[in-house]
Amino acid sequence: MLTIAYEAKRLFNSLTGFGTYCRTLVFDLAAFYDKNEYVLYAAEPYSELIRTDTFNSEEVKRVTNLDTVSVVYSPRQWRTLWKLFGARADFRSRNVDVYHGLTQQIRYSIRGARIPKILTVHDLIYKYYPEYVPDSELEVFGRQLKSACEASDRIIAVSESTKN
Repeated sequence: MLTIAYEAKRLFNSLTGFGTYCRTLVFDLAAFYDKNEYVLYAAEPYSELIRTDTFNSEEVKRVTNLDTVSVVYSPRQWRTLWKLFGARADFRSRNVDVYHGLTQQIRYSIRGARIPKILTVHDLIYKYYPEYVPDSELEVFGRQLKSACEASDRIIAVSESTKN
């Protein structure tokens, strides 16, 4: 049995693209590998997420209601500190075996965790069509992705286009 942790920001905040990928992946893995535990790390506190349409959607409930899925919410207070230190401490207490950054990011606080890290890369459109991305974000996207790839033990490209 494995305990797999997921960065789940888009799972809870997007009904398309990244969010659909995240929910489908976790749901299917839980269905086929029901001896594993799946821990979703939300970037926001429950009190904020509960007020959003996406979080209350059937698509999200379909995943979060599974017996093998649990959710860890960011605390209301000290959110930044929790992101920096709390998640890694929570990994230890849950005996997390693998971490999966579902949306092109590996949090800096997770990088020091001594567990395998998987990164999913969805989209490199900002590289090929930079005119559609604000200049201030272009450099950040590139730097973040490069850094996340370097911190990962395995990388999943969701398409041949992204892979190449």
